[in-house]
Amino acid sequence: MPAKLFPKGGCDISIWVEIILWKFLFQVPTNRLLNYWEQSCDLSLPPDTVGDNLERLPPLFAPLERAIYQRCRESHHWHAEGTRWLVFSDEVANQRW
Repeated sequence: MPAKLFPKGGCDISIWVEIILWKFLFQVPTNRLLNYWEQSCDLSLPPDTVGDNLERLPPLFAPLERAIYQRCRESHHWHAEGTRWLVFSDEVANQRW
């Protein structure tokens, strides 16, 4: 039996991986994804259930977030915006806002 992300949930982890990828990587609205699955895969998931469970996800990512922060703090260099736009500077005749 596949592992479940939520103890009483009806979906296994693979469904949640797909939802997260479609929603956050591909920027597809959840409703569009659920309609697509219903039409093409004959899989019907209630939008309220998906929405409620999406709200339960952030605490599950907290350990990953802490690990990323810790790794960044231990790094020898930081990645930052490097374009250096001169918006408020004496070198620029006008402001670019």
